Amino acid sequence: MISSFISDVLIVGAGQNGLALACGLAQEGFSVQVIDRYLIKLVSAENSLRVSALTPGSLKWLEKLGINFNDFSFFKSMEIWESEKNLSDRLHLEAKSSEIYLGAISHNDLLQRALYQKACELGVSFKIANPLEIERNSSSIKLITDQGVFESELLIGADGAQSFVRELSGIKTVFKNYKQKAIVAVIQTEKPHSQTAYQRFLPEGPLAFLPLKNSHQSSIVWSCSHKTAEKLMEEDLEMFEKKLASSFDLRLGRVSCLSERQSFDLKHHHAERYISEKIVLIGDAAHVIHPLAGLGLNLGFKDGMVLINYLVKARNQKRALGSWQMLSHYERERKPHNLKISLAMTGLNDLFKNAWPEVSWARQQGLQWVEKSAWWKRFFLNEIES
Repeated sequence: MISSFISDVLIVGAGQNGLALACGLAQEGFSVQVIDRYLIKLVSAENSLRVSALTPGSLKWLEKLGINFNDFSFFKSMEIWESEKNLSDRLHLEAKSSEIYLGAISHNDLLQRALYQKACELGVSFKIANPLEIERNSSSIKLITDQGVFESELLIGADGAQSFVRELSGIKTVFKNYKQKAIVAVIQTEKPHSQTAYQRFLPEGPLAFLPLKNSHQSSIVWSCSHKTAEKLMEEDLEMFEKKLASSFDLRLGRVSCLSERQSFDLKHHHAERYISEKIVLIGDAAHVIHPLAGLGLNLGFKDGMVLINYLVKARNQKRALGSWQMLSHYERERKPHNLKISLAMTGLNDLFKNAWPEVSWARQQGLQWVEKSAWWKRFFLNEIES
């Protein structure tokens, strides 16, 4: 006998975006079912090295969802630079007061587990299942899986860059390979990070030191060419640590690795549409951007916040949750914004990789100009906080 599961909303994907959305929908009184073929990994104690930077807007939403911030590392300032020779091209952004933070760093796996536990408390149902095909009728959508049939008014694809939901919907993507890898690791530094997030732009890509709770520990994200990344991954530990400290201008003194090194490819994609009939995409299923500004997860969280608002509005107006009109409102609000951010990140990455002396000079002048301009600093701080 084929099992059948019915809910208001079905979410495919139990990553951070899908789980946060599930929590938000459950808080609004929707019945929510989440399926993920890798759900077993979510409840395991295995930790990864990947971290995310969370903006004040994302933190406010997580607080509303009831997520505890004990595992977060908050930072009050940011420092960005390029040249090791010219110290005046450093851009320093600081919170408006000692009571305000520019953001926080969270370990992806810890936040994911916290969201999963909160979703369970809120009554969200979970199932390990492999999606196979989609069927639609006038009032609902059915997802056929190896564990049964899941029926709902709306199917949400939160299943990442290789989205099965997006593929089944026939939604195409615009793709760009950055021809870069990012190396991640947890390190110990000789000097304290002083609750500051650091980023230096190198010829092949940015190197970020993201502050952790221990004042002498940071998570690094080092973007560089495939060839350089392969060499760095093969270096013995002592040589890697020396190259890392040198590439960071010894800003925090000597460094030592506290974890293994991991690397992953950097790619960009953006879905041509965010919606199909009774289907909507959020997070990485809709857009993947360069990590140089740490905005990826925040864009996905914002997708979720906006989608919840429209679904609540649809319910209040007694419209179907999969109403094309409502979903179109979501797409019109989120797609242009996400595309603008995505193009900006690609442009910045290309700009700082450009080796022409004239371009390098212009970059340094730009950083100096912003550093000296109180108005532009306020502008960037307001953008970060919003």
